[in-house]
Amino acid sequence: MILDTILVVDDEKKNLNAIRRIFSGPEYKLYFASSGEEAMEKVEIHSPSLVIMDVMMPGMDGIEACSRIKVKNENIMVLMLSGKSGIEDRMKGYAVLADDYIGKPYDPDELIAKVNILLRLFNAKKELADMNENLEITVQKRTGELIARERQALTGKMVQGIVHNLRGPLAVAASHAQLLSLLVDEYQSASDPAPPVNMDFITEVKTRNNKILDAIGKGSELIDTLVFQGGANPREKRRPLNLNELIQKEARFLRSEIIMHHGVELKLDLAHELPLVNGRYTDFSQVFYNLVKNACEAMAGSEKKKLTISSRHSASEIILSFSDTGPGIDPELKAMIFDPFFSTKSGADKTGSGSGLGLFICARLMSEYKAFISVRNLDPAGCEFSIQIPLQDSKEKDDLLKP
Repeated sequence: MILDTILVVDDEKKNLNAIRRIFSGPEYKLYFASSGEEAMEKVEIHSPSLVIMDVMMPGMDGIEACSRIKVKNENIMVLMLSGKSGIEDRMKGYAVLADDYIGKPYDPDELIAKVNILLRLFNAKKELADMNENLEITVQKRTGELIARERQALTGKMVQGIVHNLRGPLAVAASHAQLLSLLVDEYQSASDPAPPVNMDFITEVKTRNNKILDAIGKGSELIDTLVFQGGANPREKRRPLNLNELIQKEARFLRSEIIMHHGVELKLDLAHELPLVNGRYTDFSQVFYNLVKNACEAMAGSEKKKLTISSRHSASEIILSFSDTGPGIDPELKAMIFDPFFSTKSGADKTGSGSGLGLFICARLMSEYKAFISVRNLDPAGCEFSIQIPLQDSKEKDDLLKP
């Protein structure tokens, strides 16, 4: 059985003994203090549920002691006891957040009733706080599960894009290989069993072979990207990242989708010698993908479609910006775009089938790096998302640059 703890504060011993007799039942655990100063010490040690506080005491009086208790822990209930029970005196107690007030002399039954009410309120508040804490943990857990599913869905879309992009280079490789086979067959079936060396023919063979190697190289690069993206581990360890290189690699990965599917002109404006960031590739890769995808979809109805991705830095931070030429964002919606499940796309204008978690995921992933994502509309049209990534202190930055 958990006992309700009560701290009784009064500078007169007879008053302390009177309350000791009233609350002598096993359901109460009592502590006593004879001054405001001692009361503050007892509150720190015992953290009571309720303080029964005399108002008129030498030194720190009950009003000041109540005020300090509420500053330290506003959940502790305080019942003021005083021979002065006029409206002005009671208002002084309520002004410092006292929960109730009873005048002296008091009726023991009324005191017991008030104490039990305040203890029930304290326990109800504590139970509600515990429920809120458990609810927050549950929400965080469920949100994490949703983010994991969204990440899997995004990875699936990227895999589909890679497979689509693989078909082109592999088809080129196949066609050139077939042509090379025909040329070789033609050479071998010539009427002259030992024809002179045909330099034009050899040159053609080499040219076709180089094209095959080039196409295969492109295919290999896309396969490497597929393996890397598909094998992303949510617990991947941090490592020094060059965000310029990441942007260039991801841009190559998405370029055909950006240009061919969305008809968007892509421009990279990257700073020289960007400082390294200690992070997870998959975190920044997913943020890059989400912001690029949002920008392309935003420009679906625009006459001019241009996406500019830039990087710059100062001594304290790196800033990555994604600027589009779309219609911009309604100012009334700016405060909500990072909320989970919120989407600016609806009805006939909806160009994607996402869950509304894209920007929420971006903000959540970047929060681990204490990075801040801001958005502003451009003049005369367009929108810019910027990620401000704080840099580590100089020692950590030097460590990142060490081989």
